[in-house]
Amino acid sequence: MRFELFLPYIKGASIDMKDNLNGYYKTHQDYADALVTEDTMNGTTVHNIMAGGGFRSNNYYGFGHQYKEIDEKIAFAKAPCLLMTPDARFDETVDSMIDKFASQKEFLVTAHFNTEDMDAEFEEELRQWAKETLNILVAGREMVKKGASRADGDMFVEKNIPRRDMRLSFLNKSGSMVNFILRECEVEKKIAKNRYIFYVKRMDMLR
Repeated sequence: MRFELFLPYIKGASIDMKDNLNGYYKTHQDYADALVTEDTMNGTTVHNIMAGGGFRSNNYYGFGHQYKEIDEKIAFAKAPCLLMTPDARFDETVDSMIDKFASQKEFLVTAHFNTEDMDAEFEEELRQWAKETLNILVAGREMVKKGASRADGDMFVEKNIPRRDMRLSFLNKSGSMVNFILRECEVEKKIAKNRYIFYVKRMDMLR
């Protein structure tokens, strides 16, 4: 079953700050605050577009294109993929993904990408997302090693772990394309360069 994932990004946004976070800030909280600041500076527009029940059709010009009302700054990067159960033993299907939408429950899903078919922007956004996630997890463990309680370390991670909305598209059994937003996703684990486990809080349908 072929699925397509999309990540929104800001065209031309500088990633210098993200690339230089490692080893620069004095404390783990300084680092986390910098991530939050970066997300606020460059991510608010993306968040606002992705928030709510869906996109307004008069503002949306198709995958990989921009929104006219925000000066064509937002684009969507695409990555065809296979979706599987967290243990990668079984493929996800139309029925299983619709069941996840109907349940409105959180879930884990494994995405296996063909990097040759992945947009370069998607690969870069995913790389940065995984990098920021790992840095926050390491920072939380370092806090505990230096004397903080495990609860404080877990709270730090929960507060600062980077979360993103992704768009999911696939053909239903009638052959029609259906589109969903995967809400508040986290990179649960990077298994390989082209395989990730994602945590998804819930699925919302785009109408």
